[in-house]
Amino acid sequence: NFQRRATRLWVLDFNLCNWFPMDDAFILKHEEELVIFFENDPYYPLPLMQINVDKQLWSIFRREYERKAGEILGASETLRHLPVKFLDACVEREWRKLEKGLGHGHRDFKG
Repeated sequence: NFQRRATRLWVLDFNLCNWFPMDDAFILKHEEELVIFFENDPYYPLPLMQINVDKQLWSIFRREYERKAGEILGASETLRHLPVKFLDACVEREWRKLEKGLGHGHRDFKG
C-alpha cells in the first residue's frame, strides 16, 4: 500500500561517546548508560509502549540489538550477557518513570 507505508530508521549517534567499564557492577550500580540511551535524541524505539506497532518496533530493536551484540562480543564469557542486562535495565527504568507518571521515554535533562 503506497498510500500508508512507514519507514523506520535507527541512527547510532557516536558524537558523544565515552569509555565506560563493561562489567556487571557498572550496569547494575550506575545509570550512566541508561541516561545516555534515554537522553540522546530519540532515534530509538522505547520499551513498554501501548500501541502494537510500537511494541513490535521495540521487540525487533531488542532482538537485533542482542543479535548484533552477540556478533560483536563473540563468545566472551565476561561480556556476552551485558547487552541483555542493559536492555533489561532500560525496561526497568521505563517502568519506574511510568509509575511516577512521567510518561514514556521521559528525559530528565532535556525535558
